[in-house]
Amino acid sequence: MHALLIAQDPDEAAVLSFVLQRAGLTITKARALERVLHTGPDEPADIVVLASRESPPVAQIRRFRAQTKALLLVIVGQIDEHVQVDLIEAGTDLIVLRPFSTRLLSVQVRALLRRTAGAPF
Repeated sequence: MHALLIAQDPDEAAVLSFVLQRAGLTITKARALERVLHTGPDEPADIVVLASRESPPVAQIRRFRAQTKALLLVIVGQIDEHVQVDLIEAGTDLIVLRPFSTRLLSVQVRALLRRTAGAPF
């Protein structure tokens, strides 16, 4: 199975790469969701992990969801409940708040993959 990791922070990308590999995934990295939306990923993904340091990109997530049924996991800082609701309604499958447990994240990723067929992106 394959993951597309979109992360702006290189240190966080390294940690997330390790977590995703431990979950049994191969990984392709990108720096911005907007670029992936325009060009498409290098390789189809079963799950897309978006680690956002800015405000959650609800509009981009809606566009992403219109293009694919691939699983979408969004990692963000502490956000209000209404923003979490917006993200879920836009098409996010799982929201993970920072700080996060790498062990728990690995288990959550495996559980998501186990429960879905994961249409490629």
